[in-house]
Order: sequence, then structure tokens, then C-alpha cells
Amino acid sequence: MTEHLLDGCRAKLRRAYVHLWEIAGLVGRFESDHPYEAMILVGPNGRAEVQLTADVVVPPAEEWGVVLGDYAHNLASALDQLVCVLFNLNPSNLGKDCERTHFPIHKNIESWRAVNAGRRIVGLADPHQAIIQAVQPYTGVDGYPPEQNPLWQLFTLNNIDKHRRVPLLHTAVRSEFVSAVGHPLPGLRVFDGSKRGDIIAAFDASGAEGRLRVGRIGHVVFGPGSGDLTGHEFVQVLDGLPNHICNRVFPKFNDFVGDLAYPWPPSYIPGPDGPIPVETVIVQPK
Repeated sequence: MTEHLLDGCRAKLRRAYVHLWEIAGLVGRFESDHPYEAMILVGPNGRAEVQLTADVVVPPAEEWGVVLGDYAHNLASALDQLVCVLFNLNPSNLGKDCERTHFPIHKNIESWRAVNAGRRIVGLADPHQAIIQAVQPYTGVDGYPPEQNPLWQLFTLNNIDKHRRVPLLHTAVRSEFVSAVGHPLPGLRVFDGSKRGDIIAAFDASGAEGRLRVGRIGHVVFGPGSGDLTGHEFVQVLDGLPNHICNRVFPKFNDFVGDLAYPWPPSYIPGPDGPIPVETVIVQPK
């Protein structure tokens, strides 16, 4: 079979997807265990008000951080390998090694200049360097504020994992998950909560007929210490990273290295006794 210039990048992205599936399984099992409790309390000072408080009884497991790190590493490696491919396409680099190159990611032009980020793409043809600079978060490309650009989110996640555990937090609540059976809740007010006793919803008791129904009230976000990721919903961020890389970054190099094609994860991965179906090695929700 003919080797494609991007085979290494594809392999890294496929592996990242396997980790993403594993994370989805961890999240599904975590939420199916209902790691929270809800209580109904009468409001203070005799007010005719009902309050819901959340008690997060089981935090996300530390195991998540390990899988997150592997996920981020493989995505970042796919970009670094792209730079190496571009380096090797330049005839003037014949016999040279690309080990000092990588795909730089910067939130502002000042940091790009301060660390001389361009040195990491020295040896690439001028059009290739121009594209890498054009997709930098500081340019506002694709309408993202720099701190919300998926490349910056990847850089932040990967950098945190290199030095410490990624802080995750289980929070509550979403307004669409609180309702009264057959009746609207008068004066409904919804708040975010992250610790025992936080008020997550309140409504006027007068005229609130029927039984209260509370659906899924939790979601996982990046906790304090996550830099620009703090407060962002965990799964939403992770889903967006490979989509951006595969659809917004790699296609800009199609004329030079060919089409990446969407590297969906394989149905089987290598095992000691032959191929193993992917679903057997991924933690599945209960």
C-alpha cells in the first residue's frame, strides 16, 4: 500500500478519537451513577418559596485526567507531525532532522514575538509558515476570541497535563431540567452551584401545583486552575478540538500535502492475540 504523507498525522488523530470514546464512556457511567442529591427546602423568613440545593457526592475520578492527557498529547502530536512533513517537503532541508520543529500556538502576537515562535517553523517554505501564522488564535480566525480558539484550548489542556492533574468540577444545574408536571414553575430562578448546599434553583410556592420533576441536573466543567478553560463544559470543549483541527487547520495545507480525510477511529485496534473491537476496550455507560 502506498504511504501517504499524512499517515502519521492520521494515526495520531485516530488514537485521539479512541481516547475521546473512552472519555465519553467515563462521563456516561459517571452521570448514570447520579453523583448528586437534590433537596427541597422552604425558603427563609417564611417566604413562600421552594429552593433546590445540590450535593455533589462523588467528584470526577482522577483517572479522567490521565485519559485527558493522552487525548491532548495525540492531538498536539498530529499538528507537530504536520510541521515535520512540511519541513521535509523543502528541498533545502535534505538530510536535516525536523526534531526541533513543532506547531506553535499563541494567544497573542506579543507572546509569539517574545519567544520567537517562528524559530519552530524555520525551514518551512514561506507559504507554509504564513498559513501556520494565519491560523493562530491571536488572529481571531474563524470568529473565535483568542482564548476560545480550539487551538488555544488544546495548548492550555496539553500544558496543564504536563505539569499537574487537570482540575475538573461537577456542577449543577440547567434550567430546562427543572419543571413541574403539567404546570410552569412561577418565578423560576436558576443558579450554578458546585459545592454542598449551593442553591441551584428557586421558585414561588404559591400556585405551584403538581409534583416537581428534576431531570439531569449536573454537568462537568473545567475547574479553577484551568486557565482560559475554567468554567467551560468539559465534553463540549473536547468534542470541538478534533473537529477544528481536521476541518479548519489541515485543509489549508491540502494543496501541499494532500487531503487528510476525516480519520474516524477504527472499528478494531491491535491486540496481543489479534484485532480487538474498540468497544471492548472502552468503558461503557451502565
